[in-house]
Amino acid sequence: MDEVQGAFQLFPEIMKLSEATEWEDVALEWKLVWIQWDKEGDHCICGHFIKEKCFIKNVVNNNRAVVGNCCIKKFRGKDLRSVFRALSRGKINPALISYAFEGGIIDAWEEKFMLNLWRKRKMSWSHRNRFSIIRQKIYNACKMEIEDL
Repeated sequence: MDEVQGAFQLFPEIMKLSEATEWEDVALEWKLVWIQWDKEGDHCICGHFIKEKCFIKNVVNNNRAVVGNCCIKKFRGKDLRSVFRALSRGKINPALISYAFEGGIIDAWEEKFMLNLWRKRKMSWSHRNRFSIIRQKIYNACKMEIEDL
């Protein structure tokens, strides 16, 4: 199944879970709640097999759905490939740090700290310790299951 065919299956499935009848309005009803990299995989609402899961919630009627990284772009054009690349490799990058800040996982000080140090190889013991704590905080949050939403 290619991306275009998946998109055609995504629209009617999401519209069934929405109150609006036009895609432009339907897309605005949905909000990205959480992301998760799942090494075993699952299926997007469009039918694709996915490992990069995006949990979305309808802000009008509280319906929930799981979509993949490609389908999430159909809502607001947000590309999460860099975020999932870091998660799947066990790394930190600016995209994952920004996602964590925007999602309320870390605060502004932690975001600045991580952005300043994410590429550094040599850190003091206290910086390395703080970096590890914040990194673990981000990873723990991204392993959240859908029942926790």
